[in-house]
Amino acid sequence: MTRTSPELAPPIKVSAPHQRDNKP
Repeated sequence: MTRTSPELAPPIKVSAPHQRDNKP
């Protein structure tokens, strides 16, 4: 999973915490 979409993992993880911080 991480080997197939290593570039898709970082952007998704960074987008999740970013949106969560906006909606506390």
